[in-house]
Amino acid sequence: MTMAKELGMYMIIRPGPYVNAEANTGGFPLWVTTGAYGELRDNDPRYTEAWKPYMSAISRIIAPHLITNGGNVVLFQIENELGNQWTDISNKTDNVEKRIIGDKYYETKILTQFTRITVTQHGGEIALNGHQAKILVTDFRFGSKTLLYSTAEVLTYSIIDGKEALALWVPTGESAEFSMEGVSSARLVLCGGCANVKFFGGEKEANATTVSFTQNAGMSIVELSDGSRIVLLDRSAAYRFWSPALNSDPLATGNETMRSALIEGSTLKLRGDTTNATSLSVFAPKYVCSLTWNGKKVAITSTSNGVLTAAVGGEAPPNFTLPALDGWKVADSLPEIQANYSATSAAWVSATHANTSNQTVPALNNPVFYVDDYGIHVGTHIYRATFPTTSEPPTGVFLNITGGTAFGYSAWLNSQFIGSWLGRSYLDRAGSTFSFANATLVEEEEERGQGERVGCRHGQLGPRPTGRGAKPAWHHQRHAFRPRDVF
Repeated sequence: MTMAKELGMYMIIRPGPYVNAEANTGGFPLWVTTGAYGELRDNDPRYTEAWKPYMSAISRIIAPHLITNGGNVVLFQIENELGNQWTDISNKTDNVEKRIIGDKYYETKILTQFTRITVTQHGGEIALNGHQAKILVTDFRFGSKTLLYSTAEVLTYSIIDGKEALALWVPTGESAEFSMEGVSSARLVLCGGCANVKFFGGEKEANATTVSFTQNAGMSIVELSDGSRIVLLDRSAAYRFWSPALNSDPLATGNETMRSALIEGSTLKLRGDTTNATSLSVFAPKYVCSLTWNGKKVAITSTSNGVLTAAVGGEAPPNFTLPALDGWKVADSLPEIQANYSATSAAWVSATHANTSNQTVPALNNPVFYVDDYGIHVGTHIYRATFPTTSEPPTGVFLNITGGTAFGYSAWLNSQFIGSWLGRSYLDRAGSTFSFANATLVEEEEERGQGERVGCRHGQLGPRPTGRGAKPAWHHQRHAFRPRDVF
C-alpha cells in the first residue's frame, strides 16, 4: 500500500477471507475447510469466530492507508461475488446471475462508443485489428511542448540540448497523424520506411502544425521549426528503441537490449546485448563525440540529423571452459521407505480418530485419515501402515485416496516400489490396485517395523488388502502419517 501510494496509485483492497475462486480454496487457510467451521461463507457462528481475528488484524493494518485517513485505499471489498447471504430466507431474492442486458452493459457501451468518432482531419482512420488496443493521447505535454492529439502511440520522450525529442509508433504499415501546438512548420529530415508524409498548417490548424504519415519498417524523423524532433517508428523499430535514464537522457535504437548508459566527458558508454551485428542510432547531446559499446570503443559512421550512428555486435563469443561438475553430495529424501527405518519420532502422528467433521465420511471400518483432522494442512504427506500375517498371503492392496485435483501418490511394500497414481487435472479422488508380485512379504517374526508405506499429497486414505485370506481386520492396526517435503 505504501509503495502504491509512492507510485501515485489508488487501491481497492480485497482481503477476503474468501478472495477468489482462482486461488487455492479461494484464499481460505486450509484449516478452516475441515468442516469443523460449517459450510463457510455464511452466518454460521463457527465460521464467524474463525474469520473475526483475521479480519480484525488485517483491518488494523489497512486503516491508516484509507483515503479518509490520508492514504490511497479508496475501497475495501469484503469477500468476492458472495451469494446466499440473506438471513431472512422468506425474503430471499433470486441470487442467480441473470444473463439479460442491464446497466453494466450500457455503461460499457458509453465508455467504448467513442471509438466511432473520427479524430483524424486529413484522411486515414484509426485501425483496431482483432483484439488490438491503443492508447491515444490528447493535450499531452512533454518539455515545453503540447501534443494536441496523436493517432500514433507515444513511446517516450527526452530533452536533448534543450530541445524535445518525442518518439511515436504505429503498427507496421499503418497511417497516423499528430498535431503540435505552437509550431509554425515542420519538415521530414529522415525517411526510413515512411510514406505519404504530409504537413498541414494555417487557418484550419491555427497556431499548430499537423503531420500525417504512413510508417513501414524503420525509423523516420520529423524536425519542427524550433529544432525539436518527432521520431516515427513502426512496431519492430519500437521494440528496439531504448531511453536509458541519464541527466542528458540519450535515446538509442537498433539493439535487442540496452542495459545501461553513462556519459563521461564527451564519451557515451553503452552496455547492451545484440544477437547479430547491427547498426546503432543514438540521439545524444552535441558534446558527445565518442561511443563505447560493452567497454569497447566503436567508430561513429554518421552524425546526420544529430543522430550518432555506429555498427555494434557481431563479435565472436568469448572462449570459456566449464569447470568439472564433480563433488556432488546426495541425501536420501525418503528414508521412511527403508527397511531399517523406525517410525518413532515425534513428527509422526497416529491416525486413531474414529470421527470427522468432514462432510465426506470415510468407511466406518477405517480410521480417519484426513490430515486436516490432525492439524496438518499443507505439504506432502507420508502414510505408513503395518498389517499382520494372514493364513494366505495377500496379493495386493487397493488404495482409494482423495487428495484434491491433480494430486498423485506412490506406494512401497517393505521398501520395494509397487506403483504410483500420476494424477489427473480434473480428478480429486482415485482408486488403484497395486500388486505385490514384485515385492516381498516379510515373515511373521520379521514383521515388527515392516509393512506397506504409501506417500501421497494429502487426503483420505482408504486401504484394503486383496487376495484370498486377506482379512480386513488389519485396518485397525497402527496407522500413522508424517508431513514431509519430498524432493
